[in-house]
Amino acid sequence: DGMVPHWFSFVSPTFGTPVRLQILCGLIAMALAVILPLQQLVNFLNIGSLSSYTVTCSSVLTLRAVRPGRVAAGSIVVAGTSLISAWTWSVLFHAAQGFGPWEMALLVFLVAVVVASWLPLWRESYVMPAQDTSTGSPS
Repeated sequence: DGMVPHWFSFVSPTFGTPVRLQILCGLIAMALAVILPLQQLVNFLNIGSLSSYTVTCSSVLTLRAVRPGRVAAGSIVVAGTSLISAWTWSVLFHAAQGFGPWEMALLVFLVAVVVASWLPLWRESYVMPAQDTSTGSPS
């Protein structure tokens, strides 16, 4: 589909997976595990999970949208605000060494920013994919 360079798009005939891309991701993960302290790896895992869920949800919305171009642009805004909010919260919470009224106010503000970034997507129209009645799978 042209999303990654052609060399990475090789798919294993045995497993049906992009082998070269999996090896690259494994090497990057190995390098990070060797170089970074455990607490930083845990923070990356949390932000990585948030990113993964945000991108997956945004992708489903984009695929089902009546106007996918607008939803795709909105999805980028949602992903950006989610990542910036998570990073800001992580940095400032660790710097404050606790959870007081200012930290609570910051958390409420960051959640409000992320929710506000979703508002344009909630106003769009979406359709369910057609179902193939013989197999029960999307056609």
